Amino acid sequence: RVVTLRDERRRFRKRRWLDINPVLWLESIGPALSWLRLGLPLLVILLFLLSLWGRSEERDFEYLMMLVSPALLLVQALLAAGSFRREIEEGTFEILLVTPLPPEYLVSGRRWALIFGMGPGLILSELLILIGKDQVETWEWSLHASLVFSTWLTLPWVGIRCAMRRLHPIPGWVLTVAWGALAPAMLGGFGAGWLSSMGFVRGGNVRAAFWFGLCAVLAQWA
Repeated sequence: RVVTLRDERRRFRKRRWLDINPVLWLESIGPALSWLRLGLPLLVILLFLLSLWGRSEERDFEYLMMLVSPALLLVQALLAAGSFRREIEEGTFEILLVTPLPPEYLVSGRRWALIFGMGPGLILSELLILIGKDQVETWEWSLHASLVFSTWLTLPWVGIRCAMRRLHPIPGWVLTVAWGALAPAMLGGFGAGWLSSMGFVRGGNVRAAFWFGLCAVLAQWA
């Protein structure tokens, strides 16, 4: 068999990924991650076209497009909370734990797979809002995008912690959303509102900074 340059690049990429994290390489060649990377952007484009059609009837319809990325974050939380569910049910999870792979490789591989899988859909949804915005202000978009991206990067940590506690995916999903999204939203809004009322700071960027900081703290705790 003639080995082409493409085959050599594929082998090099495979060796590099295996050296970094074998679990992440296994996740990357699985059908679930491919479906997320390809299916979600197509779904986002379809919803954006529907929003353009609805905006011709009602101008405020474009604000519905800003609900797409939070809906994708709910999907990400559900996938994170259901991590290793199949392995636990089949009894292969204990086999993975006694392999030479460190346990943190299992967790980090699944976490990065969720981040890479949901990334194209979330980034595309925010870019389409920016490109096609009419009534949405730039500061509104920047605040929305910063909250979405900070939650996207930190939510898998909290969800996988619930999964490692062997909770059912539905209660784990509820706890993931509560800890990873609702808690930073409430505490960040309270902190930014208190500082604004005291005259220390002004503007919506403070709320985004509070949100990002709380998400990072919760992710490190998880």
